[in-house]
Amino acid sequence: MWERRSKIAARCLRTSVACGVLFAAACGSSDKAGRDGTGGDDDAAEPGATCEAMVRSKCAWQVRCDTTGTLKLDACLQANAGTCAWYELPGVTVGPTEFRACATKYDAGACGPPIACSFPAGANAPGAACASDLGCTTNLCYQASPDTCGSCALDGRHPVGGTCTFSMDCLGVLDCVGGVCSEPVREEGGACGGERTCAPNIPGKEGLLSCINGACKLVVAGRGDACYTDGQGAYYCNAGLICSFLNTTCVPIRYDVPGKPCGGFADEYVFCRGMCMPNDSTGVQGTCIRLPGAGESCHAVSSFEQCADGFYCGSNDTCVLAQTPAPQATCP
Repeated sequence: MWERRSKIAARCLRTSVACGVLFAAACGSSDKAGRDGTGGDDDAAEPGATCEAMVRSKCAWQVRCDTTGTLKLDACLQANAGTCAWYELPGVTVGPTEFRACATKYDAGACGPPIACSFPAGANAPGAACASDLGCTTNLCYQASPDTCGSCALDGRHPVGGTCTFSMDCLGVLDCVGGVCSEPVREEGGACGGERTCAPNIPGKEGLLSCINGACKLVVAGRGDACYTDGQGAYYCNAGLICSFLNTTCVPIRYDVPGKPCGGFADEYVFCRGMCMPNDSTGVQGTCIRLPGAGESCHAVSSFEQCADGFYCGSNDTCVLAQTPAPQATCP
């Protein structure tokens, strides 16, 4: 899983738009695919079908889930004032359908892990001018600097059978095995390890396909079941569950607020909307503590710079609300 996440991180490093503002940088086009989108004026007039409505829903979710008491709706909207300009850039095809779907996710979203919205690839072919990844059919826009136009790049990743040095040289979830792009192992008992990974599941079967002791094993450890262990310190549960080390049982995940207990319990694992401070040296259970917000010291909790979600440590050593600037290049 971490190897696949590293592919996403590597792609972000290749672009001029920081991953942290991809919500804003999934931008719109210069014609009807901008704020009005490809759906036309009737669609754009519907509630939640505009960029502004999407941004407001995102900010309302952030305020609702804020545990610092320092985030206000007006401040969030001002911080995201540059968002909609990204959706007016040439080639990006985000429109009313995507705006509405994203707004709905935020409106109904529970507080906890970040909410991700999906946007379509752009309309510009390789070689066309661009200022955002989503302006390109390949989702790759190379720019010398953020204030200059770039060009849509060819997707250099290879299909099955293509040559590679790392897995990120291959399309999707393909592995790089012996210098060749290869499918992950999709059957129980197949050899794995090193460059070769297991697919997350077997279609039609319950459980999580995991690489254990050099072979892909279908782990079936549901809610309330004992965590599967390989005997070497690793524990496994079905997708969506986690092993509670209080009793090595597979339990669901829940998020809670500062002041509440956190860690592994008999029937659930509680993560914090903040940080879990261990109660003792075992680290099995603890108490959720509040992380600093706007105008508060980045070191309020520990010697490390830490701010609550949605904030970053500014130059004056205080937490600042993250901003979404307008694009510096419009690329006609």
